[in-house]
Amino acid sequence: MNYLAHLLLSYPLPEEMVGNYMTDMLSWQEQQALTGICKRGMLIHRNIDQFTDQHEAVRASSKLLRETQGKYAPVVVDIVYDYLVARHWTDFCDLPLTAFIKEAYAILETFYAMMPDRIQSRTRRMIAGDWLHQYTKVEGLEFVFARLQSRTKYPNLLNEAVTVFLRDYGKHEVYFRQFFPEMMAQIPIWRAAIEDLREAG
Repeated sequence: MNYLAHLLLSYPLPEEMVGNYMTDMLSWQEQQALTGICKRGMLIHRNIDQFTDQHEAVRASSKLLRETQGKYAPVVVDIVYDYLVARHWTDFCDLPLTAFIKEAYAILETFYAMMPDRIQSRTRRMIAGDWLHQYTKVEGLEFVFARLQSRTKYPNLLNEAVTVFLRDYGKHEVYFRQFFPEMMAQIPIWRAAIEDLREAG
């Protein structure tokens, strides 16, 4: 799962959204320093990642991509599943996608002061470039993979990721629709468990 899905899965809780959003960009020490609802967002992010990595439907999607994408296949799945979240948005959120993205950006801007400088800078670039909308169209996916390819240090065929994804689009869509509702059903369970642990501690 990438930015759009992570933000959706913690919506409409602003602090949890920010913690969830920042997790992969935080060092271990920075993660440990989080408190309250923001920390809960980080813990939910970890649960999301673990659940995603272990889910058979996600693994099946990754297998379809492995021949050309190799070790980057799971990364490609994370990104194209955000595209599928956008494609099936009305199944998962009552708020229109454009309105959700506008609100998500506003929430992130509200919490700039608590973000490390590098994450604040990246978030400003994301909002200025409207990255979340990139996941709503094929051309946007191509842009995302081009940006990712320019940052990777190992040889890859990320420039072919969209073509390979679209070749088996129907299968990926079936796998996604098996996976994502199950993921959404887990969120309140994880949230309650985290709160129980926090209160017990």
